[in-house]
Amino acid sequence: MRKVTRKYLEELFGKELTEEEFDDVMDEYHDELYDGSIAYEFFWYETGIEFTGIQNMKLSELVEK
Repeated sequence: MRKVTRKYLEELFGKELTEEEFDDVMDEYHDELYDGSIAYEFFWYETGIEFTGIQNMKLSELVEK
């Protein structure tokens, strides 16, 4: 989420943001950004995903072909 948010903010402002600028935006607007993103749909499943150890896997790696 952070990577995509940063990309869109930099496109919106037409400049590369410093880490401090980006962190300030994320600190101020994280909940609004996160609640409106598709990542929020996975919030309730986060503990299970971490428990099974699949948090760093791609969905395509989890599906049998």
